[in-house]
Formats: sequence, structure tokens, C-alpha cells
Amino acid sequence: MKTEDFVLEAAGTGRTFGRKFGINVVFSGESAGTNGNTIVLPALPSGHTLDKEQVAVARGYVDYEAGHIRHTRMGAMEEVIEECKGIGNKILPKILNAVEDMRIEA
Repeated sequence: MKTEDFVLEAAGTGRTFGRKFGINVVFSGESAGTNGNTIVLPALPSGHTLDKEQVAVARGYVDYEAGHIRHTRMGAMEEVIEECKGIGNKILPKILNAVEDMRIEA
């Protein structure tokens, strides 16, 4: 599949699986994540063809981050993270994210 075709697919499936039609899908950097409105996926080289394994991995990222949009209470997560920043706790947000990741994976 050409990277440009996958970019179009990812935008559509991210909105559908996340059940939120204003979602933006951005390809940038080397990691994936979401803030509840934008799904960030690792950058893809333009003009290339992705093999089956690359497509499967990329689709997994889309599904996973859309799952966070659908099931994670982003406002509550942001409140805890901001409170932790205020008291200098750098560990708790990482633990919270790990627990939330395990919950989404289930």
C-alpha cells in the first residue's frame, strides 16, 4: 500500500473507531499518542510502498490511539498530570499512563 493511501485510510478509521469525527491524524516523529483530538502516528516516508507488516503495525497504532479517544477520560488524565507537575511528581503520570495503556489493551 502506498503511504499516501494509508494516510487517507488512517484519518477515516481514526475518526470511525474513536467515534469522534473531528479527529485529526498527524504523521510526525517516531512515536504514537493522542490528546483526545489529534492522533499522532510515526512519520511515514512519502512516495514509498508499505509492506504488509508495516501496514499491520500502522493500523495497530491507529486502532490503539482511537481506543484511547473512545475510552480514556482525557480530562481526568490531564488534571492528574497537571497536579503532579505542580508538586514535582514525575513518576505518577508515567505509572498512570502505563495503567491506562494496559486497560485499553484489554
